[in-house]
Amino acid sequence: MQAKCAYYERCGPAREVLALGEMAVQPPAAAEVFVRLRFSSVNPTNIKNRSGVLGRGMAFDRIVPHHDGAGIVEATGDGVPATPGRKTGLGVLRPAQEAVRDGKRIH
Repeated sequence: MQAKCAYYERCGPAREVLALGEMAVQPPAAAEVFVRLRFSSVNPTNIKNRSGVLGRGMAFDRIVPHHDGAGIVEATGDGVPATPGRKTGLGVLRPAQEAVRDGKRIH
C-alpha cells in the first residue's frame, strides 16, 4: 500500500524542508485497522519539532507531521470489530494520509 503525504527528512523552515510524496504503508496486522484519512490536523508541537526549535533533532529518518484525523476504515486485521466503510476519528497516531491504528483504540 502507498500513502500520499507531506513529510520532512531534516529540521528547518517549512519552505525549505517540507516535501510531498508517497511512502509505503504495511497492511493491517492482527488487532490493527487501516484508515484512509480524509482530514488530518497539525499541532503546534509538529511545527516546533519540524523547525528544530526544541533541539530534539530528528526522531526518525522521515517524519510526516500529523496529530489527529478522521477518515474511513478501509481494511482490518484479525480480531478487529470495526467494519470497512465505517467513518472514524483518530487521536495521535503514526502519521500518513493512510494510517494503521490499533483496532482497540478506534472511535
